[in-house]
Amino acid sequence: MTLTSSKRRRRLIAVGTVLLCVFAFLIYEGLTNSIEYFKTASQAVSSRAALGTSTFRIEGTVVPGSIHRKANDTYFSISSGSTEVPIVDSGTPPQLFQPGIPVVLVGHFQAGNGPGGTSTTFLTNEIMVKHTSTYIAAHPNRVKASNGTTR
Repeated sequence: MTLTSSKRRRRLIAVGTVLLCVFAFLIYEGLTNSIEYFKTASQAVSSRAALGTSTFRIEGTVVPGSIHRKANDTYFSISSGSTEVPIVDSGTPPQLFQPGIPVVLVGHFQAGNGPGGTSTTFLTNEIMVKHTSTYIAAHPNRVKASNGTTR
């Protein structure tokens, strides 16, 4: 059975429309994900239902006295404002990782019975230390050192 030229044209238009929609969606996702590099700990906790167990970046300051190592994991908490988030890191923390330092973590909330099917614990295997004073000086209200200064 051969296709007539009008049927062929309709199929090409349909395929082209689907490809155009997929391409537009990919561009939209890429732009929206790059606009917001990370969520602060307080933003992440408040939008936990929407985030669910999807992967994203979370930012906060390592809470002094919260770092504990057990087997191959590192347990600690980060804070942003009055919000604290417990963290389980299955990777190797960077050399500059220490209490009171701002960090960005890549991971997701652990599955559980809370909003979005999550628990309050954030699972990660990538810790990025924010060690430059120029970032903190440029964004003084986003992350503060444990002593409340912007270093």
